[in-house]
Amino acid sequence: MLQNLVFNRLGNSFSAMVEYEDRTAQIWDDVKFSGGFILEITGICTEENGIFSVQFSVNRQTFKVFFNSSGFGIEDYSFSVGDEYFYLETDNPELLFKLSMTDFEYISVEKGNEKLTVKIPEKNFFKALGEFVLTVKYS
Repeated sequence: MLQNLVFNRLGNSFSAMVEYEDRTAQIWDDVKFSGGFILEITGICTEENGIFSVQFSVNRQTFKVFFNSSGFGIEDYSFSVGDEYFYLETDNPELLFKLSMTDFEYISVEKGNEKLTVKIPEKNFFKALGEFVLTVKYS
């Protein structure tokens, strides 16, 4: 699971190398960001078995992302690891509507046959998660 973790508040950088069964993900982003929203990584928790979680805030709302052996989970959503991104496939009508009506800077959304695939990139990972939670929880 977690192979390397760098949290540099002064240098404003976060990096984590996470090893999965068939690939390795390199997650990286700023610790603090102000753009279309305010984002800050506020805490990290690691366990002996390499599983870890990261707490972050978006516009003063706190969220926790849990990394596991197949990807990560946030709120009620589970993302699987892909090639340079994590993805969620959904056919939830409410989620389909919210995600298809929004223009994203960091997330990519692909429409398929009655399903939507949401991709969170490894680079700008938390900015993309911020866009996701703001869209699904507050729009």
